[in-house]
Amino acid sequence: MTNPHKGDVPFDVGGQTYTLRYSHNALAALERSQGKGLPKILNELTDTETMTLGKVISFLWAGLQKHHPGITEEQVGELLDDLDGGIKTAIEIVEDALVKAFSAPGTKGTNPPGRPTNGTGTASTSSTPATATSPTVSGTSPPGN
Repeated sequence: MTNPHKGDVPFDVGGQTYTLRYSHNALAALERSQGKGLPKILNELTDTETMTLGKVISFLWAGLQKHHPGITEEQVGELLDDLDGGIKTAIEIVEDALVKAFSAPGTKGTNPPGRPTNGTGTASTSSTPATATSPTVSGTSPPGN
């Protein structure tokens, strides 16, 4: 059963539905299989000079593990042979699943969370200037009084 709130992306091959989900375990398995960190792997997938068929198969394999445990990379390659649109469609499915994994409802912000920017606090409700309420030395008036 697919759950779009968890980043599931279903696709059909030969009349059977398969579902990708890039959980933390799936992404860690992908890192282990590629011997690299996720940022580098993602860059290689989107760069036409470094993207390989083997990487696409590895991405599909890792994403299929949640709903299709035990599927092998060889079996994923066979699925790719029968997928309408071939590798182009496979890359689109992988990209869709990755986007959903990093922006699935229920997650807190983005992965990784962005840095806060200046000026994002709540506005003050006081209309009194800060100098009028600043502490003063005993027996003196604030500047301008």
